[in-house]
Amino acid sequence: MKTRISYLNSLRTLALAILAVGMTVSGLSAHAYDYDRDSDRSDYDNRRGPRRGDLRDPREAARLVDLLYVGALNRYADQEGIDGFGREIMNRGYQGLYDSARLIGSVPEFAERVQDVGSRRVVFNIYRVFFNRRPDPSGLSNWTRMIDEGRGGDALEGIVKSQEFFETQL
Repeated sequence: MKTRISYLNSLRTLALAILAVGMTVSGLSAHAYDYDRDSDRSDYDNRRGPRRGDLRDPREAARLVDLLYVGALNRYADQEGIDGFGREIMNRGYQGLYDSARLIGSVPEFAERVQDVGSRRVVFNIYRVFFNRRPDPSGLSNWTRMIDEGRGGDALEGIVKSQEFFETQL
């Protein structure tokens, strides 16, 4: 009986480890890196994660797509988003990342989120997730204005093109 329980515990541990890795056949997966789900902030782990900034690495592409989704849409990316935007980032590098940010900021779901919580709160969330800080007054004013004008894609792309994003996320 003791051996059977030990065997079942080993199988359970193996199954949990497989789920934790979360890799798909294509190599792209949502949440394939360490993520602090309580704060919605990406915490990169050098021991297990991809080399930051290597946009050809499927895990790094997945991390960036998920970061965009959590910042802009306040939810994790689904597998379709990880596959599509991740492939775009891996194939086109920085331009793929910028285009992905523009598209995510232009989807109806983003506009609905802005309508539900307001552009200021959306910008606060983006800054908290991307930079782990509150937006400065000029950034808050600029990005909020752009979102209120219906240019959410331009705003998200602009934030992703910033030096601070490059320094903190890439």
